Amino acid sequence: MKARYLLSVVMMVFFYSCVQGQVVLSPKYHQFGKVKPGKTYHLKATISNPTDQTVSLWNLRADCDCTVAHIAKAVLKPKASTTLTIDYRPDLGENGFKNLTVNFQVYSQDKVHGIQRKMETFMFNAEVHSPYLFIPTTLDASETLFGHEKKTQGELALDKETYPQWQAGKAGSSLGGFETDIKPSKTPGIYDVFLTVPATTQPGDYKGQIVISGKKAKDTSFQYPFHAIVGSLWNVEPKFLNIDDLDPEKLKNWKFETQIRNVYGKNFKVLKVDGAPQWLSFDQDKNKAGDFVLRWKINEDELKKSFKKPFGSLIQITTDSKEEPTINIVLNAFWPAPTATPTPKVTATPSPQTQTKK
Repeated sequence: MKARYLLSVVMMVFFYSCVQGQVVLSPKYHQFGKVKPGKTYHLKATISNPTDQTVSLWNLRADCDCTVAHIAKAVLKPKASTTLTIDYRPDLGENGFKNLTVNFQVYSQDKVHGIQRKMETFMFNAEVHSPYLFIPTTLDASETLFGHEKKTQGELALDKETYPQWQAGKAGSSLGGFETDIKPSKTPGIYDVFLTVPATTQPGDYKGQIVISGKKAKDTSFQYPFHAIVGSLWNVEPKFLNIDDLDPEKLKNWKFETQIRNVYGKNFKVLKVDGAPQWLSFDQDKNKAGDFVLRWKINEDELKKSFKKPFGSLIQITTDSKEEPTINIVLNAFWPAPTATPTPKVTATPSPQTQTKK
């Protein structure tokens, strides 16, 4: 019994060693030391395959948006190697000691163990030293709905030795329509930074910078990253009208339904629909849950008449809502590619001068 147990332990250790020995990272760890925000730092590591099996390297991921990683070869034959390249760029306004990782999966297969998978990790650290800090690092206005103003506030903290006499000037936005401002706080060296998302900002996902200017310093300006999401008052499902190939034979009896709901549950009317091709018609209706729906269908005769004629990809629905009157639906459709005409075979006929006499 004891011998069988020891044999099992030995086999488990052997199997684990086989799995763990798929590739070798050299080095497995790197220390950058002191780094500056906004500057890119490069490093390389070698990935070797010491086994007799071909391995595949997949799912390369970094745990920070500040890191970009690349593996030169996705497949490594036995005894071969490749290079892992890492570009690290600390975010502006970031500070402190950072531990970061880059991970990838190693896949191999043999007759004994079948398919094996193992996670490999490359680790590195850096001490980010910035003479100024943004608190928080990115000014996040979170999410607001169209028609509603949203205000948020952050801080710019300056190192007193580097910026002993810096004076704040103006604050502007790299994206049009956003309102910004900067004011000194009660604490010396710290400035309050303000961002306002106006009620008129159209729905979308916005990423930009608050550009802060000043004077009486070597580096007088700063760029404070910000993020804001403006949601729509309309819940549209699906958001795309996917028809794809406009082959009349494939689209016989084709029908599609778009559900539109006001997020506040308010009643509304559709006044008009613009941008729909002539071959695409619709009816207004309500489903069993009482939600407004547009039921789309294709007019086959109009589709044949319009064959190869260009059409727009955006359908605009106008409602009686005063807050957000329009709804956009993207139309995904294309005319089928022309089929190649087969080249007729040409059979050579001997000329009378070259015919042989029998």
